[in-house]
Amino acid sequence: MNIQEFLNTDFQKWSSGSYSMFTLKIEVDGITSQENNPTIFHEYTHYLQNLTTFHGLIKLEDYTNNFLTCFAKLGSNDRDPDLPLFSYTDLQQELGDKNLNNLISSRYIGMEHNGTNYTFYDCTEDDYILVKEEVRNPYTNKLYTLTYICIDGKKIPLNEITIKENMAMINTLIAATGNDQISVTDLEKVLELPNKEYIVIIDYINNYLSGKNILKIVYSICELSLNIIPFENTIEKILLFVKNNETDLLKLTDDQIIDRICNHIEYEKYIEAEFKAYQKISTDKISLLDKIISTDDNEFVRILKSFYTIALSGVALRKRTRSLYTSVFSNEYIKSLVPIVGCPIIYFKKTNKIEMFDGVPDYFLNDFSYLHGALVLFIEAYTNNITKCPFVNELICKVQKNANCNVSCLDNYMVNEYENCLLTNSLNCTGIRSTNRWLLQSLT
Repeated sequence: MNIQEFLNTDFQKWSSGSYSMFTLKIEVDGITSQENNPTIFHEYTHYLQNLTTFHGLIKLEDYTNNFLTCFAKLGSNDRDPDLPLFSYTDLQQELGDKNLNNLISSRYIGMEHNGTNYTFYDCTEDDYILVKEEVRNPYTNKLYTLTYICIDGKKIPLNEITIKENMAMINTLIAATGNDQISVTDLEKVLELPNKEYIVIIDYINNYLSGKNILKIVYSICELSLNIIPFENTIEKILLFVKNNETDLLKLTDDQIIDRICNHIEYEKYIEAEFKAYQKISTDKISLLDKIISTDDNEFVRILKSFYTIALSGVALRKRTRSLYTSVFSNEYIKSLVPIVGCPIIYFKKTNKIEMFDGVPDYFLNDFSYLHGALVLFIEAYTNNITKCPFVNELICKVQKNANCNVSCLDNYMVNEYENCLLTNSLNCTGIRSTNRWLLQSLT
């Protein structure tokens, strides 16, 4: 398939998928077939960003701390909380700025989100000018400088969303076309897409390095930035370097350009420091969990250990491999990665089916349904007033197989007849039950 065919027939299809780290699930609006691979690979790229970059691992630590803090605050030591649990507003007040809503909002600072699309602020600067503004992170409540790229009278922020979506867009194009070679004409068609957050870095680099392998260079630039914290400073430093050294860089091969950028940001020095820092965070967390918690008493703690085990595999992979870029993104490539870092479930909404890639590690796969169930329960209870079992429509409950599962289990979740129901098991493993809550309180 060429780019024009892809944009005409598949653009809406790939852009209708989603990935959630909160529930470890890729959703696809299509059916279980090869034609959905561009969507699946786009969303799997986001999973790799979470589990194999240092920015993603910091986010994992934030998410984990958020979950633990909320679980420890639910109910009291002598009684279980009513369902639905606390209202979202009550939890916001309990947590202050470090709540889930602000954690999500911190991902797209510098642009607005209406629930469907992102909108950008107007500017009068020429195209490809970089402008900087001071903004406040709603989660950390700290001021920092955010850089924007001016394109078509709009300021597109170089934030988490933009960097991650440009990487994922590149894997979408590679999966759709079968390779990473893209003509000047086809690239111009891609850059006409209305969703600027997906293409702004591609557009910027193409303006200065036209004729080079833009897909490989941009993917590498985004990947490098997500591995040196703070990533906002790194991406700005890289883009300015490209602009100021355009003439010299155009004389080099694609790999030489990437090497020059790595040298400019002292990548090897920083990656070694980041690796040691996160390795210590992960091993310390696992040691703490081993020391004070019996995993037989609290399944959710065992699941957290699995998360950190996967994260350690991710940082070890990152230390061995500067880039996870591939010129042919395929099922075979993902299968080579899942034994190391796992894979979320893939849910096809049109056919209501769930799939997983082969080769997922046992510690990941064996815990997965309960991990998924625990996170779904938490998100549902945290953000909504749940009135029915959140797992029936997810097709996760293997024991009940959706038989005789109805609203009453929410009202009677302590009754033994539901001991094999995923809802009841999730209540146990999250520590929401009073018998386990003290274990989580000792961690927060």
